[in-house]
Amino acid sequence: DPTILTVLAHVRKIMSGTLTLDEVLAMLDDENVATTGEDWINKGEKIFDALESVKGKKIVDDAMRAVAGAGLTEEAVYKQIEDLDVKKIMETAETAYADRKVRGELISSVCDTALDFLLRVLPAMPVPPVDGVKDGIIYQLSDLSLQGLKIKKEFIQVEIAGISANKEARKLLMSDLNNEEATMNDSDTSGTKTSSKTVAREMLIIDVQNIFAVLEDVKWSFEQTYFPRLQSAGTAFVELQNSSISLVFELRRKLKSDPNKKAGEAEQWEPVLCLNKRLCNIADIDLKLSGSSLSWVLNLGASIFKTTLRAYVMQTVLSAIESNSGFLLQQLNGALQQYWGIIMRTAELNMDDLAVLSDDCVTTFDDPTKYELELVWREHLPLGVQLLLNDESGLIKVVEFPRGSQARTVAEKSELDPEIFKGATITKVNGSRYDKTNQPQLIEALKHPGRPKSIGFRLANPEDAQRVLSFVAKSASKNSGSTSSSSSVYYNVRYVDIQDDAPLGLTFANALDDFGVVVGNIAGGDNQDIHAACRRGDVNVGDLLATINGKCVLGENGTGRAKAVNLFQTDGKARPLKVGFVKPYLHSLTLTAPNANGEQDVDHQDTAGSASVSIISGGPGSELTFTQDANKKICLGEFNKVSGALESAKVLIGDHLVAINDMQVDATPETDKSSTDDKLARVQMMMNAKSSYPLTFHFVRSGKKTPDAQIKLTVTVEKEEDVGCKFGVIEMFSRNIVVENFYEVEGPIQRQIKVACGGTVHKSIVLEAVDGHVTPSYITPTMMVSVLQRRWESNGHVDLVLRDERCRDWTRSLLHW
Repeated sequence: DPTILTVLAHVRKIMSGTLTLDEVLAMLDDENVATTGEDWINKGEKIFDALESVKGKKIVDDAMRAVAGAGLTEEAVYKQIEDLDVKKIMETAETAYADRKVRGELISSVCDTALDFLLRVLPAMPVPPVDGVKDGIIYQLSDLSLQGLKIKKEFIQVEIAGISANKEARKLLMSDLNNEEATMNDSDTSGTKTSSKTVAREMLIIDVQNIFAVLEDVKWSFEQTYFPRLQSAGTAFVELQNSSISLVFELRRKLKSDPNKKAGEAEQWEPVLCLNKRLCNIADIDLKLSGSSLSWVLNLGASIFKTTLRAYVMQTVLSAIESNSGFLLQQLNGALQQYWGIIMRTAELNMDDLAVLSDDCVTTFDDPTKYELELVWREHLPLGVQLLLNDESGLIKVVEFPRGSQARTVAEKSELDPEIFKGATITKVNGSRYDKTNQPQLIEALKHPGRPKSIGFRLANPEDAQRVLSFVAKSASKNSGSTSSSSSVYYNVRYVDIQDDAPLGLTFANALDDFGVVVGNIAGGDNQDIHAACRRGDVNVGDLLATINGKCVLGENGTGRAKAVNLFQTDGKARPLKVGFVKPYLHSLTLTAPNANGEQDVDHQDTAGSASVSIISGGPGSELTFTQDANKKICLGEFNKVSGALESAKVLIGDHLVAINDMQVDATPETDKSSTDDKLARVQMMMNAKSSYPLTFHFVRSGKKTPDAQIKLTVTVEKEEDVGCKFGVIEMFSRNIVVENFYEVEGPIQRQIKVACGGTVHKSIVLEAVDGHVTPSYITPTMMVSVLQRRWESNGHVDLVLRDERCRDWTRSLLHW
């Protein structure tokens, strides 16, 4: 391929230092090079984002420790880099591209090294606990370890594009290249044979035989959510014998989707990588449970249904392989789409060599909307699920898990996105299934206050979810108002007539772009005219000085500053003096991350908890969005609001409000005969009194174990605009004043930017610079959010310069007055 050879030639020149300046300039001027460079930067940002998203997670940290234990430490990597022979690498790369024999040796060498490393790392890899709920039974497995996993290298066969990684396959390849017919006996200890030539279109074959695994002292537990509510826990011994896994990833072909294809045109085919064959076999499985009074019953069941258990484990393994392979293949097929030509030529394949893709091949992620999910509610609070009871399907549908609800908390603790439940159908409660014929009974089961309660959901496809959301959108839209700032923004020169002979009491500084001077400080002198102008808001710190006695004092490259200095020297002491100020169009601000003491963590056990909570930002990534205009400028987009103080303190919908600032607001009926409306009015009046803040809210929640046990929670809120919740009465549970729902509030970053921009934020505000660096033209809105978030997290702050394009254009038009 000419492109690859050209790239290799350039790389060789760069590494050898023989690339001339003219060649460098020619490369930089090449539009393809520039486009490729931007593409690399975008992909690099995605890698950084992926690394940042897993940083600090326990399972990732444990995995990295296992990798380090296998010898891949930072020092070892640096040593390998230092020992690299770049010249040899380049020669090998060029030869491997052109020579199939060398290519085979290179791939085999890489596979051998990778297998050695994998077998060292695998026994030390951490295994996270397995927990979940199935048909109303909550289960958990923990203390899982791969120390007892036994796999020998000679029983692992890996083939890539028809090139095998073991010695016998390499001999077969060399014999084939020399057109010799040979039959060889295995010289490896494995005793396995390769009886036929591998097929090049089978891009990757993984075959692992004779897998043995022993898991000792595995902790297990289960709990029924329905009668007779059995629960037990103990330890287990599990042994898998003579197991095997075989996977074949094959390159096949499928019809190319072309919506613009005209009738009579020939069909167009494209390659696609798929998982064609997958086999899992477990010859024998042994399971022994102990540590529980029910162990003998469970062991008896395990022995009787041993064959069923073995088949279930094999099917579960295959399902996991298909699902995870589908996700990987979907990403690979998308990334490799533009490189299929090179890959086909390298593998010496034509389109006709590829079989047609069949329905049993896995190419995409198996959509989880086909499956059911089951969640468990434990808190003695409302479920917190917004339901649609009159859907056209005749089934109860989920509209959403509202923010601050127990449902949302349950989903997030299960590491599930609450948004995927929109449009879902409730299929079972506590193990009992419901259909169209018994929906009233389903409603009664949902209303029953007993806990724990397990609920099964069949997730909706995107179209069905959208239909449900559209059904309730009209009523929701009536109650929601527009939160965007007005696009009507007016600018004017604010004139100050000075009659007082006293000094102005103002100090000036250079504007950020040296277009003039701005008010740096109001010193507080004796000039009454300036004092009056400050009180009116006609003079503010940061304002740009526009005119002196009707003469413009603005101009590029310091000319405006020079005009201002000259006029102040000649006319500054004369009275009357008329000066004009305009709103600045450049705004400099620093976004600072909260320190460790700013984070609040309220423990919700059956004990009292308290916290003083301010609105804490998750950073620019959680509050800011950007757009890009036709000139590739990064413009400020809509703000994302954040959770209010009470929601941040983990208060839930249904929590009972008993007092504010130690003043009882919801006394018992025996001591307070006032109506519920009066109580709510009292609460609202206290919340609306800005002078009474900070307010301390006292809540009570029924305990997890019994409704009579109570969790007490005290939260102090600093400002009225931080509360973020509405109180009301939930009739089904009590007549108490409770949290009815939550709403989002303006985040700290949004408030800071609005203040810096004089209270007006619109879509013509451009991000000029970040930490002193001008925003590059190649950066995308998504990349910018990632960059700001990383700098905010790593440095504890990020400096921004924002430019109001409308204001700048208007200000510069003053030069022509």
